[in-house]
Amino acid sequence: MAASELSSNASLSLTSGTDQKRRLNRWTHPKQKIMVFVAFGVIIGSFLPWLETAIGSYTGFAGPGQILFYFGFIGMGAGLVPLRWPAIIQSGMMGAVAVVIPLWQIARMLLKVGISGWVPGVGMVLIFGCGAMALRLSRDFWRANGSEQTSVHLGN
Repeated sequence: MAASELSSNASLSLTSGTDQKRRLNRWTHPKQKIMVFVAFGVIIGSFLPWLETAIGSYTGFAGPGQILFYFGFIGMGAGLVPLRWPAIIQSGMMGAVAVVIPLWQIARMLLKVGISGWVPGVGMVLIFGCGAMALRLSRDFWRANGSEQTSVHLGN
């Protein structure tokens, strides 16, 4: 076979037939963009002060903020992934961890020191708020129907 026959056969086989034109349905939700910012808030909040005392502040990254830093990137994936179930799972995981860890830290401080001498820092409040928003977004992703699907055509 000549080279021109090979190229003409290859172009015919790529463009002929309906099964060659694949349609890939990708799920997108309008609130996935919000999820990216919520996850970014968790990432930033892990570096901010978690406890304010008379002596100074205690940053979150010295303790459980490292875990939340990594879960923030998992939540970032929920905002970027074009599939429904991974978005639900990732946003739910990040939200649950971002709500439980600050509550655990507050309960621990209440048991150790009581109410006096400390206040929650801006990082802990930011992470708790972003965790609550991530759980709400996970619920919204769960309740979403297929009307938000966009079609992407692969091939010609």
